[in-house]
Amino acid sequence: LQLFVQDAAEAGLLVMLDLHHLVENAGNLPNDGRLSSHNGHQAMESAWRQIASEMCDHEAYWNFFAADLRNEPHAAYWGPAGPNPDVYKPGERWDEFAATLGNAIHSLCPRLLIVVEGVGHCMSAPQGEQGCHNPSAVNQMFRDNVFTWWGENLQGATQFPVRLQRPNKVVYSPHTYGPSVYTQPQFEARKFPGNLATIWDLQFGMVAKENRAPILVGEWGGKYHDVPNEDGSSDIKDRQWHEAMVQYLSDTFIAGSFYWCLNPDSADTGGIIWDWGSLDLDMEKVTLLQYLPTTHVPTTDQMNPPSPPPSPKP
Repeated sequence: LQLFVQDAAEAGLLVMLDLHHLVENAGNLPNDGRLSSHNGHQAMESAWRQIASEMCDHEAYWNFFAADLRNEPHAAYWGPAGPNPDVYKPGERWDEFAATLGNAIHSLCPRLLIVVEGVGHCMSAPQGEQGCHNPSAVNQMFRDNVFTWWGENLQGATQFPVRLQRPNKVVYSPHTYGPSVYTQPQFEARKFPGNLATIWDLQFGMVAKENRAPILVGEWGGKYHDVPNEDGSSDIKDRQWHEAMVQYLSDTFIAGSFYWCLNPDSADTGGIIWDWGSLDLDMEKVTLLQYLPTTHVPTTDQMNPPSPPPSPKP
């Protein structure tokens, strides 16, 4: 891992590490979204303490800037537990445990940003505007039968923020996707894509608009290309979704984003690279992403230029 981060630095790439799995070689296991699975609390804190201890050196790992605490904790809840103890189980309150993890990391590496993803849609079925009796966030609002992506729901962060001992180091990071990943009800709405900005404001944008904390969209993406229909027309919804997201991300209240993904073997989204053999780029995606604000990141060599030769003696 250390070598990967240093290789990325040589290429001028910033790195945010994200904890996806708690079990070694668990790449094919489902993410159940819970915090307590596989002795989760102790395992997560132990893993992040090791990372913070071994990779805090600001010269060797200058490009490692953030710790994304837990990928898509969609089965956890945000804010005080609801009245049903069978649903809102002890140890699954994400905003409090995120603070515990963040403070543990900062005890060893105070320079890192602490990145906190959102929760899910509903703690128990049935879901939907009328059907969710156990919402995933306190005072959660449901509008127009809008469903939530795993990790997207940050509605509880305005009332119950993650309280770090270094409060200026917390960043909230929703994940959100378009129709090519899954056909959510909001993509079938008559107002689509004009309804998207309002949904994104509700789920996470207001945290930044109200100047409570920065928003870094940790994952967004999709196929982007039009899909042929049987009648000879084309389904352009994923393209429309992408263009709406680029416009939303271009507004000044969003701190930045990570597009999913670079590699070509993601079945849900495809990649910026078409295939590993040619390494050809999907130029339609590249062209779209060029509309986003960017920041130049130096390489390691540029960060540490060689010392000039000594001046010759007279």
